[in-house]
Amino acid sequence: MTKKKLMQKALRLYAGEEAVSRVLSLGNIALEPGVIKTSGTVLYIELTGMPQFWVQGELSELISFLNKALDQIFNIIEKQSGCIAHFDGDTVLCFWENRSVKEPAISACCAALDLIGSSELLSKILQVSGIRCRIAISSGVFYIGNVGAKQRLKFDIIGETVNLGIRLCSISKMYDNSAIICEETEKAVQGSMNSRQLDTIRVFGRGGKLDIFDLVSLKGNLSEEQQLMINLFNRAQSLFKNRQFTDALVLFEECATKYNDNISNIFVHRCRIYAKDPPPDTWDGIYKIET
Repeated sequence: MTKKKLMQKALRLYAGEEAVSRVLSLGNIALEPGVIKTSGTVLYIELTGMPQFWVQGELSELISFLNKALDQIFNIIEKQSGCIAHFDGDTVLCFWENRSVKEPAISACCAALDLIGSSELLSKILQVSGIRCRIAISSGVFYIGNVGAKQRLKFDIIGETVNLGIRLCSISKMYDNSAIICEETEKAVQGSMNSRQLDTIRVFGRGGKLDIFDLVSLKGNLSEEQQLMINLFNRAQSLFKNRQFTDALVLFEECATKYNDNISNIFVHRCRIYAKDPPPDTWDGIYKIET
C-alpha cells in the first residue's frame, strides 16, 4: 500500500468518507478550520440495555463489547447512504445532506427502522439480551466542517438541528419508545412512513411548541393490530386536547392494557390528574419539559 493510499485509509477510518471526499474535491481549503451551512436530517442513537456485568468489567472488555455493536450500527447507516459524524461512547451521531441524498428524511427513518429491528441480532452477536437502540431524528439546517485548532481539527456537524436530535433522544426515555421524529421530519416522510403524534411539548431553552412523533413503520407494513392501536390512541388524544379528560382516560387505559402501550400510560397519569384538578382555561395542551 502506497503512503498516499495509507493516509487516505487513515482519514476514512478516523474522519469518515465525507471528510475524505471534501479533501479530495476541495484540496487544502478542506483542511482549514470552519464550517459551511447545509440542510438535511440528523439521526442520534443511544445504545441502551448494557448489562451491569459490562459496566463493572474491565474497560478493554467494555470497549470490545461496544465496538461489536457499533460495527452493526455503522453497517446499517452506510446501507442507507448515511454519514457518521462521530461515535461518543455508547452514542452515535449520523447525518444525511440534501445535496448528496435525494430524500434524507426517508433514508434516516429507514435506517432507524432497521436499527430497531436489529435489536435481536445485536443481542445474538453480543451474547446478551435486552440490547436496544434509542433513536431521535430531526430535520433542518445544520453546519458541517472542521472544528478545533489549526493544528488539530475534528470533522463534525453542529447547530440547532443537531442539538434538537440529541435533546429528543434524551426525552424519548420518558416515553419509552424506540424512535422519536420531529415535526419537520414527519412532514417529509408522511407518504412513506407510518407514525403517530406522541405529544406537543415545550422544552427548556427553546421557544414555541414542538410536535413530536413516534416512528412506527414503513407505509404498507402496518399490522392490523398496530392500526387499531393507533386509531384508538388518536381518538384518546383528540379527547384529551378538548379537555374531555374522563373520556380520554377510558380510551388511554384501554390502549395501555389491550396493546401494552407504554406511551398511553403517560396520558393515563395526566388524565387522572386533570380530571380531579382541571387546568386553567388558558391551558393549551402543551407539556412543559423543564430539563
